[in-house]
Amino acid sequence: MDHRRLPSGGNSSGAGTDTAPRSSNAARFLVLCLLCALLTGAYAWFTLARSADRAGGSSLPPISGSLDAGPDRSDPVSPETLSAVRVVAEETSAGAERLAERAAGATPATPAASPSTAGAADADPSREDAKAAERLPDADKPVATERPPRVAETESEERADPPPGRRFLVRHTGLDRSHGFLAVETGLPGERTREATPLMCHRLHFAAGRGSCLMVERQFFTTYTAVLFDAGFRPRHRIPLNGIPSRTRVSPDGRHAAITVFVSGHSYADSLFSTETSIVDTDTGGLIVANMEELPVVRDGQPFYSLDFNFWGVTFAADGDRFFATLGTGGVMYLVEGSLADRAMRVVTDGIECPALSPDETRVAFKKRMPGSARAHWRPHVLDLETLEETALAEDRSVDDQVEWLDDNSILYALPEATGSPIADVWVLPADGSGGPEVFLEQASSPTVLRSGASVDTRITTDG
Repeated sequence: MDHRRLPSGGNSSGAGTDTAPRSSNAARFLVLCLLCALLTGAYAWFTLARSADRAGGSSLPPISGSLDAGPDRSDPVSPETLSAVRVVAEETSAGAERLAERAAGATPATPAASPSTAGAADADPSREDAKAAERLPDADKPVATERPPRVAETESEERADPPPGRRFLVRHTGLDRSHGFLAVETGLPGERTREATPLMCHRLHFAAGRGSCLMVERQFFTTYTAVLFDAGFRPRHRIPLNGIPSRTRVSPDGRHAAITVFVSGHSYADSLFSTETSIVDTDTGGLIVANMEELPVVRDGQPFYSLDFNFWGVTFAADGDRFFATLGTGGVMYLVEGSLADRAMRVVTDGIECPALSPDETRVAFKKRMPGSARAHWRPHVLDLETLEETALAEDRSVDDQVEWLDDNSILYALPEATGSPIADVWVLPADGSGGPEVFLEQASSPTVLRSGASVDTRITTDG
């Protein structure tokens, strides 16, 4: 029997069979990489195209000064901020011309009406809303819902205009290139002037020269950031957030800011939502309270604790130390009162969500979940802190917002123009249960009233 071995070259066919699968796998991997790159590019193009379609061609004029909050916290507008504002101004020739005239010391001309706003004074608002909705993709078109008629449309009453000289910060919700930007509503007598800042905010608040802007930045990955800014709209600190921004409030003295995010879920209507609420120092950006769940709570004189504690809706007293908030546990919503100095809280009463302390600190406005509805439905109420008596306000629509007090007699809150609509309006409502809701600021949300000591400086500085 011949036991001679095969020549060494006899293994070449086996080596070839090993190489072929490797080449095939590499080819498949390359094809998958190309498909991923193609899909990513297509998604980016679709996102940009949809944003451009929503935005249209107009924008707000740029802010022309800073918010002056008194000698201890006022800051001039820096050249860097003006440069950023000029970028916003260049979105429209009208905005750019207005900025140039102010820089030259000329009297600002009335901005020319953009294609989307020309004839707005004579147009039917509902018709303009319908035109704006037509620009949205089919999946994003709003669903009509019942709402009280606009006061401006009634014959017997006039629109609820802002008090003369009163200023507001809002999130602009108009379908233009300024959508989502923090804007200043100057509320000048005889005109309704709104000016854009360089900050884009999902929620915002401001007091005593310090502001909090909760940002949602959608690129290839969505990130959430809290930006603490000053009276010149300059970011002082950026704080990464662990979830979807929900609520923010700055203490009346400007020292502290409360920030609430959804760690899980995305709405207070979700049955299994989870929140994280922190309190930060606006000057240093440092955490005063990393998570309110770390503070002890007392109910009826006894320690109160559960693993499912959630806190949200912080509102501060004038001293910047005392605060109120919502504590949710076991399906019950409690109003708690706390002190940063004492690092402790106590339960005041139940049935309270998203409290807002009145300027005179005698009442809390809040949203109350109404029973008997398949979907979550909140109605605004006011609680007297001395008697704990509740007053239901004259608003039947569901208000899922932390209201802002206009003064000691009225509250402000935002509602979408239709279910699913990106456009929202700010409404005003008497705080004693009388009257009814009226449109206060169109195409705006997250309103902030600039209290005494904070006004708009409309002079532009050109110093280097």
